[in-house]
Amino acid sequence: MLNDYLTKEAYLNTDRITRCIIYLTKNGTAQLKKNLEAAQKDPRDIMLWAEYENRDHPTRVRDFDKTFKENE
Repeated sequence: MLNDYLTKEAYLNTDRITRCIIYLTKNGTAQLKKNLEAAQKDPRDIMLWAEYENRDHPTRVRDFDKTFKENE
């Protein structure tokens, strides 16, 4: 499912967006599909939800532009 969205929508096919989607998907394929659809509408939402805390005053706490290994 992930590969289908990433190849169909070229602007989603980035390491950062893929990492954000994977991070946010904790409960199976239904949530994966929901996250993919949200990314398709506006990938900035996925990045905000995955990388930032406190939506009123967003503070970046993760950087999925880096590989998982670089974040260790």
